[in-house]
Amino acid sequence: MHREIVMEKYRGGHRAGIIEHGAVQEWLVDDDSGGWQEGMIIQGRVSKVKKSMNAAFIHLDGQAEGYLHQKEHPLHQQAKLQEQRLPAITELLQAGDDVLVQVKKEAAGEKGPSLTMLLSFSGRFLVYEPFAGYCAVSKKLPEETRKLFREEAATWLEEQEGVIIRTAAAKACTEELKEEFFMLRSRYETMLSRNPSSGEVVFHEGSTLQRVYRHYAFDPDHVLHTNDAEAAAVFQKGKAAVHWHPSERLFGTFQLDAAWDQTLQDFVRLKSGASLHIEETEAMTVIDVNSGRYRMKGADFETMVQSVNEEAAVDIAKQLRLRRIGGIIIIDFIDMAREEAKQAVIQTLERALKQDSTITKVHGMTKLGLVEMTRKQTQKPLKQLWTESCTVCGGTGRVPSAQEAVEALMLEVKQLGAEAVLVQCRPNLAEMVRQEAAAKEVPTRVFTVEEAGEPSWSILQTGREDVLLSSIERRYGATN
Repeated sequence: MHREIVMEKYRGGHRAGIIEHGAVQEWLVDDDSGGWQEGMIIQGRVSKVKKSMNAAFIHLDGQAEGYLHQKEHPLHQQAKLQEQRLPAITELLQAGDDVLVQVKKEAAGEKGPSLTMLLSFSGRFLVYEPFAGYCAVSKKLPEETRKLFREEAATWLEEQEGVIIRTAAAKACTEELKEEFFMLRSRYETMLSRNPSSGEVVFHEGSTLQRVYRHYAFDPDHVLHTNDAEAAAVFQKGKAAVHWHPSERLFGTFQLDAAWDQTLQDFVRLKSGASLHIEETEAMTVIDVNSGRYRMKGADFETMVQSVNEEAAVDIAKQLRLRRIGGIIIIDFIDMAREEAKQAVIQTLERALKQDSTITKVHGMTKLGLVEMTRKQTQKPLKQLWTESCTVCGGTGRVPSAQEAVEALMLEVKQLGAEAVLVQCRPNLAEMVRQEAAAKEVPTRVFTVEEAGEPSWSILQTGREDVLLSSIERRYGATN
């Protein structure tokens, strides 16, 4: 498939847009927040072993701790494959043990990262796993090819080693697979030869540059654009067409800024005029489908609703991928009466999700007409990575109503019992505060200062009226 990849270098690293059929289908972006990122291999130390949880907590660095379940230990994996008794977590690890762990799922909210000791190293055609103990071949490949690759890989594997052969291997010969396998094994052995300190990152290949190089630079149907001269030189080693642009803002050059900004918004307008409202929370993501002004000429209401829902299903699959949304996802499609219409919408959603390389599962529709699905969460959602909570509303998107704010202020002024108070408030409150103070005959003289960034109000100063007047004139040059 023809793709254009636009990779821009910026102060925090790189970000890239993957363009198919003239539209962005996926964003890749470096996480410069300094957290533990998916794929990182870290030298950790066991801080606690919890038998009741079948898990251990791994100290990484500073105050950071990761979670390691017993099934993520190589000896547990070995016992499972050999159908032996599964060892308890207390038999596998003790507090103070030094362990090499890989980030399986990045930290989210108050939860630390999920870790594994079943390490993996990704290449273009395959994934090398030192402790997997099996060979898996993509089901998307022809059965004869799968059998050939499986037989060939069996001759490379030693002891506990495992390998996953990707769909991309369809264009490779067995010699290319073998060369990559031994290269990845050498990378693992080189890593083991190091003597890292606790908390040190010993391996990380998840940067945007590396992902673009690994997944897109070797396909002749791909075109790579970048403003990073060094990255362009690296990409030249592949088979894709590479273009270097001396532009500081490459996203602006390719008119991707608008698409990027749209990805960070909650509201998505569909081509038909229908819309999606996407609400991301720590527990789950809720998506509401609205028909808006969409109308189908000559179609009955049920047919129109099914058409809107099917269009929304396709775009929802795209939005999940663009926004890197994972975990539990609830979709509120427009109500449908016919059972065949409901099934058609679910099937459309499932077909659209097949384009997603991340594991997804549609669990069906509830009696209330809500579609439940899950998408594996491994990286921070784009919104969490690229935005932060509003200092005014605290990230809720709402502030107290004007009447509620004024009532609370009058109560606070009354309790203070001062001769005069100076209040800073948002612009639409100032006149209301003065009117309320006069109407209720508040004995305290209330002075107001307007501040657009103030979520509600705050009392800046209390005291004698003449002292406050003098202070206000010095600071603001006027009184209200």
